[in-house]
Amino acid sequence: MLSFGTRLTEPVGFRPFFNGKVKSVLSGDSLIITAPKNPNAVRTFSLAYCTAPHLKKDADEIGALESRDALRELAVGKDIQFQVLYTIPNTKREYGVVVLNDGRRLPEEMVKEGWLKLREDAGRKEDSEEALQQLDHLRLLEAKARNDDKGLWSPDLARIDVQNDLGDSQAFLETYKGKTLDAIVERILSGDRMLVRLLISPTKHILGKKIFLHSLTKDIH
Repeated sequence: MLSFGTRLTEPVGFRPFFNGKVKSVLSGDSLIITAPKNPNAVRTFSLAYCTAPHLKKDADEIGALESRDALRELAVGKDIQFQVLYTIPNTKREYGVVVLNDGRRLPEEMVKEGWLKLREDAGRKEDSEEALQQLDHLRLLEAKARNDDKGLWSPDLARIDVQNDLGDSQAFLETYKGKTLDAIVERILSGDRMLVRLLISPTKHILGKKIFLHSLTKDIH
């Protein structure tokens, strides 16, 4: 196991809490966590009992981007504590809960805001009273989010078409030269480069545009 610091003050059963820092978010239900004293030691961690829509190359599943960004806002760059509840044997993927510095818990916070849904098979193999109580609480949170049309339950969410290149780069330049485009930073490549998602419209995005920070002024004028 990677050298993640163990928190012994609030164990639940025989499952300890570990300290970590959220490096990035893959989707609304999965995070990349680094060890406190070793940023190179990372583990992929998924939120227990829940699922989020997936980001795809051609068209994101409805609500995938919004769900991921909701988790990003809550967790990226934050020191956290996390607890592994179960592991899928064939993938070795760990599932559990996360406690933020302000005391809020995941997946509860994401379910409450409607950005996660419970898995259909959630709890089928659980027999502990604690796990069943947690599932009951999550179901109550999900039911309220659904009734309030929050997050993924909103009727206003639409599918986003994703283009993975600029196509005719000259035509793109002529269309958008001198204009300001909103974008989401997908990944930091280095101190002066980042990969962005260009938001052409609410339902059309261009993914994978590399931006060099020193050339931004040149690019937009």
